[in-house]
Formats: sequence, structure tokens, C-alpha cells
Amino acid sequence: MSEKMMGGGTPTPEDKKFGADASYEQLEAAIPEVAAMKGLDQRSDYHSLTLDDHTKKLVSNLESDEFVAGLPEKKRNLLILAGKTHDLGKASPEGQQVHPKDAEKRQYVGHEGESERMLRELLPKHFELSLEEIDFVAKMAGLHVAALNLVNNFEKEKEPKGKGLKSYDKFVALAEGIPGDDELIEKMRMIFALNRADKGAGYDEDSDMEDPKVQEIKKKADKQIATLNELEKALPALLGAIQGRRGGDQAAGIVLKGDEYVYEKPEAKKKVEVPVELRKLGRVLQDKTMAVAGVYAELQEIEKAEADDKLKSLGLTDEQRVAVLKTLE
Repeated sequence: MSEKMMGGGTPTPEDKKFGADASYEQLEAAIPEVAAMKGLDQRSDYHSLTLDDHTKKLVSNLESDEFVAGLPEKKRNLLILAGKTHDLGKASPEGQQVHPKDAEKRQYVGHEGESERMLRELLPKHFELSLEEIDFVAKMAGLHVAALNLVNNFEKEKEPKGKGLKSYDKFVALAEGIPGDDELIEKMRMIFALNRADKGAGYDEDSDMEDPKVQEIKKKADKQIATLNELEKALPALLGAIQGRRGGDQAAGIVLKGDEYVYEKPEAKKKVEVPVELRKLGRVLQDKTMAVAGVYAELQEIEKAEADDKLKSLGLTDEQRVAVLKTLE
């Protein structure tokens, strides 16, 4: 942490700047917007913890996440910093609303956008971070709700295809905008790790597990985390299908085969050459010319009766079948 000095050598508090590894307690003591989360009752069916305790539990979950533990130290610290600050917007008037069905409860529509906005102001003021690092932390915090929406979509349809890929494509476009030289799939996994930690932070070791509210929160969290893990398993196939969709495969999608998700690329259509023999029958075959051309080589290798059956399966009339069979003699 760097700091400017006054004449007598005493640090000037407002000039102190943190590194990405600053503890939550340090941020709470120095940054009013973080301190505002302390003791805040979220008044939500999805949380039994105050906003600061929820955040501390999320950080603990992130620190113990196997994927996060394997990240380079600086990237790991930046991701955890995003976790420490992802809910800043909930303590802002712009990030919370009275629940429309219960005046005693609160909802937080748009709080993630407010968190991102606040971070873009607070990070340069309080942290020694590059512009790219600030952008990384802000975008990671701002994407955590969008990631949950993706999880909810996947829970309803685990084999999205065609237009069903549209929401995934939009989310991937956002992930592509996260700065850094990480592979896209690694960026997605970082977002998912943050989301996994968030969903598992609705209660902590001090929560009363006999409390029906806590039990319901745990039940919902376990379900969402399981779906998130399944979605992460599908990521390679999903990213392949999205690239296929962008490349023109409008039927692109993923399929679960056994225990593996796959994107089956459409087979390239082979150009069918019309044999000379069939060109002479153009007026007779009419719209059946290309269908017969596609199997003509096969017809030449099989018995006449079998060839006739094949032509019947293509919907040829008696006249058309007789004409084609003559070319095979």
C-alpha cells in the first residue's frame, strides 16, 4: 500500500491506496461505501445474513474454490476483490427497492449495474490498479446477476439449440469484453466461480440450520450450484455451438451424450454431380433429378429389383423408374 507523507512523517489517510489483496476489514475501515454494507439486513428470501456477513462468506467460498486457487496470484486477488465489492450497489438507494408484494421486504433489481458504476469511481480512488485491472474487477462484479439468469435458463433446458442459444450468445459477448489474455472459457469459469461462491453465501456456519428460512435458502442454493456445475461442464460444447451459430449454423445446439455435452457440427453438403445419363432424362425426371443423382452410384452397384425399390422410396412414378433403370443396363 503506497501512501503520501505529511511534514512530520505521518501518513495522510485519504492518500492511502490498497493493493488487490486488501482484506475486507481494511476496505470496510477505509471506504464509506463498503462500511455502508455493515449490518445491512437484506430482508430477502434468498439471504439470512446481513450484507457484510454474506460478502465475507462469499469471499471465504471463493478462497476455498479449487479453480480459483489455481489462478495466478494477481488474477486470483482481482477476482476475490470483485467478490468483496460485487454487492456494493445493494447499499445504494439506486440499487434497492421495496418489494412490490411485501413492504417489509426488499428487492435489488439492477444492483449489479450500480455496483459496477460505483467500482469505476471507487477503485481509482482507493486502489493501486491499472485501468485494465479496474475494468476487470468492475465487469466481473457487474456480471454476477446475468450469470445467474443463464443458470436459470439452463435449468429449464439443458440442451439449448437454435434461438435458445441467443441468451447464451449475448452473455458470451459480455464475457469476451472482460480484459486480459485469458482464454474465453477461463473467463467464463471465473464468472461461474464468483456466482458459485455467491449462491453458497446465503447462510454461514453460525446460521440456525433448523430455521425453515435457512433450510429453504440452502435448498435453493444447492439446486442452483448443481445446475451451475452442470453448465460449466457443458461450456466447451456450448462455446462451440455459439461459434457455429455466429458462423451461420442457425440450428446449432448442444446434446448430452452419455455424460458429455457435444456440439455436432452440421455436415457440409456435398455438391451432387448429375450423370450424363440422367441429364438426358431431365424432362422425365423433372424435380426428382437431383434425388436420383444422389444415389445413382449406389444404383449401379445393386440388383435391378433392389434399385427399383430404392427409386420407389424416392417417390418416382412408374415411368420415371423404368427410364432410370434402362440407363443402368
